[in-house]
Amino acid sequence: MLRVLRDPKAPVERRDEMAKAAAPYIHARLAALDARLDLAARVEVTSPEERQAIAEHLLDRAFSLLGGARSPIIEAEAIPAPAPK
Repeated sequence: MLRVLRDPKAPVERRDEMAKAAAPYIHARLAALDARLDLAARVEVTSPEERQAIAEHLLDRAFSLLGGARSPIIEAEAIPAPAPK
C-alpha cells in the first residue's frame, strides 16, 4: 500500500485508494469518548491561620518522608532595598 501511495508514477486514483486503505494504520484514530463528566466540587473557606497550619503539616510530612526534619521557620518582615545612588 505505502509503495503505491508514495509512487509518483502511479495513477492518482490508485494512490487515493491506497491512501484511504492505509489511513487507519498510519494515523491514530481517536477513541470514542463517553462525554459524561461527574464533578463534585467542594469549597472550603479557611482562614490564613488554618492555611498556615495545613501548609506546616504538609511540610512536616514531606520532610519526614524524606527522612529528615524540617528546619524551624524564621518569620520576618521584608526590608526594602535602598535606592541606587
